[in-house]
Order: sequence, then structure tokens, then C-alpha cells
Amino acid sequence: MTMKNNFVFYFHYKLLIILSLIVIPNTECFPQENRDELINFQSAKLRYILEMAEKYHFDSLDIVAACDKAFSSLLKEFDPQSEYYSKEMSSYIRERYKGVLVGIGVDLIVISDTATIANVAEGSPAEALGLRIGDRISAIDLISTVGMNREDVLTLLQGDEGTKIEIEIRKFPTRKIEKHSISRLKYDSPSVGANFVIAGTRVAYILLNRVSEKTPTEFAEALNELNKSDYDYFLLDLRNNPGGYLGQSAQIADEFLEKGQIICRTQSKTPEFDSVFAASGNGTLKDMPLVIMMDSNSASGAEVIAGAMQDNDRALVVGMPSYGKASAQKFFNIADSSSFRITVAHYETPLGRAIQKNLSSDEKVELDPSARMHMDDENFSKINEMIQKHGGKTHMPIFKTPKGRTVIGGGGIIPDYFVNYDTTTTLTKVLRAKAIMMTWSMYFIEKNYEMFENEYKTFELFDKTFNFTNDDIVHFANFCVANKIWNAEMFKIDRHYILFHLKALIAYVKWGSNEYNKVMVRTDPFVKKSIEIMNESKALIK
Repeated sequence: MTMKNNFVFYFHYKLLIILSLIVIPNTECFPQENRDELINFQSAKLRYILEMAEKYHFDSLDIVAACDKAFSSLLKEFDPQSEYYSKEMSSYIRERYKGVLVGIGVDLIVISDTATIANVAEGSPAEALGLRIGDRISAIDLISTVGMNREDVLTLLQGDEGTKIEIEIRKFPTRKIEKHSISRLKYDSPSVGANFVIAGTRVAYILLNRVSEKTPTEFAEALNELNKSDYDYFLLDLRNNPGGYLGQSAQIADEFLEKGQIICRTQSKTPEFDSVFAASGNGTLKDMPLVIMMDSNSASGAEVIAGAMQDNDRALVVGMPSYGKASAQKFFNIADSSSFRITVAHYETPLGRAIQKNLSSDEKVELDPSARMHMDDENFSKINEMIQKHGGKTHMPIFKTPKGRTVIGGGGIIPDYFVNYDTTTTLTKVLRAKAIMMTWSMYFIEKNYEMFENEYKTFELFDKTFNFTNDDIVHFANFCVANKIWNAEMFKIDRHYILFHLKALIAYVKWGSNEYNKVMVRTDPFVKKSIEIMNESKALIK
């Protein structure tokens, strides 16, 4: 045997010795039915793996990072909504659910290689400093942000509460350079995105972005603002609302229901999480005709609100089938400030419809022809496609409301009236995705700074009298061509929408999100359909 072979044999011999020392206990000594001993054994396995890895692995190990990933994967094995959060993420998640964030209070888009402020949170350090939409952040702590992507710039802006950063700003639209020191502080992240009476109607509109701890208070404040105006109908926009707290969602539903009407029920294997939410009768909108708008991104608490209204014959639902997420999670804190949440219950609508979608990849889903409701042949076909895509059950149950209306179970909330979410052409979709329309809107304001200062000092004046000239439209087209995104035929099809969107974006930059939505609702097919059926909704409460 050569020296080389001796070495190989010696190496394998030592490895066998090590392996022989790694004695795995016999799993048969812990019967499967004994859950406590089973958990103890699995915990011991994890500890044993970590100890052996720390002792024998050839490289240095980041045990904390490895365990963070392992815990995250473990919880995802339970269900998609059970999650583990590292110490850093835990703080963010807790504040987010409370409706509070830490930072300077801006969101960004990148325009011409420079991070540009696209939103300034009300009550944030950025607002206090006088930062506004369109201002460009050219440096943070002497680090140039030119050429950085959005995520990298946001990372530089993040940090612990109370810490300070130095920022260099190029003001919009004057391009004046300013340098400031700004502190990262807590600020509210409101869940009410807009509230106003739609122009030319008597329809009050509230956009609810999510359901946080503060949502009932914010909703009440929005109502107080609306009550300064006259309105006879109510439109609640829950599109793209991922939900949030179940209790707070029930409080929003409570505003519209009579005393004792069921909002939702939760079911769990643990009795402490079984509950029934019923209306208090103290709501201020019990007699207000109501329409709710939803889409495939409406989930959780948003689905609870819509389901309660539908099952109690309280409102009509317009839009698309909702996401179908109906599970309640409980948070658990760990000593090192990390945390996790696990699904403890599922909830259902007052009629017993399961909101949670469960669909295997080989399961075929079809809508019962008896459940056509208000669908024509085209929409009936489309809804079958959407149900197949987004989930459901092979045999979708049909329910009858107290007034004899048909509602569909099987996962998610199926609307009473269907509206296609986006019928615009590929040109418009790409222009939005690439922020071309937002960029041009900022250029337009910058170019016409004196006009806006002198002729359009208020949103109301701008909204009533401003229209784009032919030269403006040609300039926009040339701008798109310069950015290699253009199709004349598609522009002809979407011209009306694009011009409305550009006007809305100018309103957003100048006056904020409320004014943006005031313009956009006038070209929104969901809103158009909702207004059309308001009198039908009114008939439900008689």
C-alpha cells in the first residue's frame, strides 16, 4: 500500500471514528402519540445538529442566520401564513400592524438615475423638514445616490429610532441644492388612502388600504370629514387591501350593521380562539346605501367586511373574486426580540361560507350554471377562468341570504357584479410599470412652474379648468419615444385614460393622494359600475 493510500485509509478511519461518535437516538423510544416527548426529541435533534456543526464543520458558521432561515422554513411547512421574523424584521412588523413606522417618512422612485421622492408621509420627519414629492435625494451621509436602485437608497435611509442622517436634496421644481440633518422617528402610516364625495354625485368614497390597529379611529376621522359634505350613498374601496387585524375589521363592518347581525365566526381546535363577532348596533351608517369594491388582492380582513355585508343583505359587491385568505394568526415573542406567528383559526362569513381557498394543482373548478347572478355569457366564462386561477373547490356551494339573494361559497368573496380590473393596452401597462407617466408629470410641472404658481393655486381650480394642449400631448408622445416605449395605435385606444392618469399624477405631485383619486375615479370602471347600481343597493336596506 502506498503512502497516498495509507493517508486515504487513515482519513477514512478517522472519519468513521467521528461518525461512530454521532449516535442518533432511537426514535422508537418516543411513541408518536406522545406529542410532548415528540417535540422534545425534535428539539434535541436541532440542538444536536447545531452542536455537531459548530464542533466539526470545516468553516466558521453564523448560527443565528442559519437558524433564522431554518425557523422560517419550518413555519412555512405548517401553512403559508405562519411566519418567523428575525429580530430586525419583528420590530418592523409590530409597528406596521400598529400603523406606525420608523424612518424619515418617504417613498421613492428612480428618475434619471436619481432617487426621487414619490410620497411623503403625513406627520413624518420628512414633512416637518419641508420635503415634498419630486424632491431628489442626491446624497445620504456623503454617499452619492446617483445610479443607485430604489431598494439600496431606502436601505441607507433606514435605521434605529432617534438616529440622524445627513441628506443632500435637489428641490423640486427649482433644482436648488439643500443639505439637511434629519432624524429617524416614529410616524403614522395611515390605512385610509382617500376620502371625499365624488364630483357630480352624492356618493361618499373611502379608500381603505389595509386594516391596522388604528384603522377604526382613522375611519371615524374620515367620516367626520365626509360629514361636512352632503351625500346619500357610500362607496367603500377595498381593492388591493391585504387585510390585517380581525377585530378592527369587525369594527369597520359594525358601522353598517344592525345590532346582533353576525359579522364573522372563527373556528379553531383550541376553544380560546373560537369566537363570534356580532354588530353592536352603534354604527353611524346603518341606513346608508353601500357598495363595496374588491379585486383579487383583497384579502383577510377586507374579505370579512365584504362577506358580512353580502351575507346580511347590507351591500352589493363589485369587482373580482377576492384572494381567499381567511386565517387568524397569533404572534409569539421570543427573548431575543425575534418573533413568530402561527395560524390558530379560520373564519367564515355569517352564512357559513369558508373564505379560505384550498386548491390542488390537478383540481378542476367550475361555477355552477345556477349561480349566474348578474353575469352575461362573457363574464360567466371569465369568472370560471378566474376561479380556476385563484382557487376554489370542485363543487362550489351556493348560499341564500335572508332576502333570497344567491351568494357563492368555496373560497374568497365572489362579487355580485363583475368588472374587469384592467382593460388598458400593453402600452399603458408598460408606461405605468416604468413610471414614465409619473416622470413626465414631474417634468411637466417643472417646465410650467410659473403657470401652476399663477393660474392653478388650488386643486379645485386645476380640476375644473385644466386640460392638456395638443403641444402637451405631442411632447408626451416624444418623451415616450425617447424612452423607447410607444405605440400610436395603442395610444389612440387608451388616450382618454392616459390623459386622465397624467392629470391625476400632476394632482398627486402638487396636492397629494386624495386629489389623485378625485381625478382617477372619473375614469375607473369599478367606480362607474358601483354608481350605476347604487339604487339597487339602496333597495336592500328597505
